Amino acid sequence: MSGSVRLRTGPVLNKSREASVSSVDENPDAGGARAESPIPDLGGSRMSLIDWNDERLSVHVEQFDKEHKHLVHLINELHAAMKAGKGRDIMGKILDELVAYTKSHFSAEEALMSRVGYPAQSSHRAQHANFVERVGAFHGQFTADNTTVTLEVLQFLQGWLVEHIQGADREFGAFVNSRAAVPRNSIEPQIRQSLEPQARVSVEPPSRRSIDPRAATSGRPRS
Repeated sequence: MSGSVRLRTGPVLNKSREASVSSVDENPDAGGARAESPIPDLGGSRMSLIDWNDERLSVHVEQFDKEHKHLVHLINELHAAMKAGKGRDIMGKILDELVAYTKSHFSAEEALMSRVGYPAQSSHRAQHANFVERVGAFHGQFTADNTTVTLEVLQFLQGWLVEHIQGADREFGAFVNSRAAVPRNSIEPQIRQSLEPQARVSVEPPSRRSIDPRAATSGRPRS
């Protein structure tokens, strides 16, 4: 398509991800382009491109799992809108939210990386920056009415997100959990506390009162 932004799809998903994402195959009759295979019944909608599976996709950080689930939801919505032939206005709204929410999620992850002194944060941040640049370029072209949402774009979003969660994000989640003396999937209070400007990362589970912004300002004289 003239003027379109081409996004390389992620690596071919291997068997370890078959329970998490819809499969894609090489189509030799289409010059090597990857064609979508029938979506398997994995307990989700038949329109889903990615089906969430805790065993395959959880990073064991409750807050980030919630955010990843929402990103999966938005990609699935975009996929469903494309397959149903929805108009550009509907796909545009979904794409707008996907771009904005992705940036917000990346910012939260990177803020926590700085707070806990994550040693691999440079390479992790680079992955974020590359994704934002590539999706931002496509978003700009879409907004200018120079391209549309295609299967190639969706496969890129699918492949990148799954690869990133199962690789870099799981490594970061393991590091965060190693710094917290609490059970897995139960460290959201530490995340909230670590993002407070004056807070320190504690190895003890903070009480609800200690992370309540109202408690932090109680007793201070009014200006």
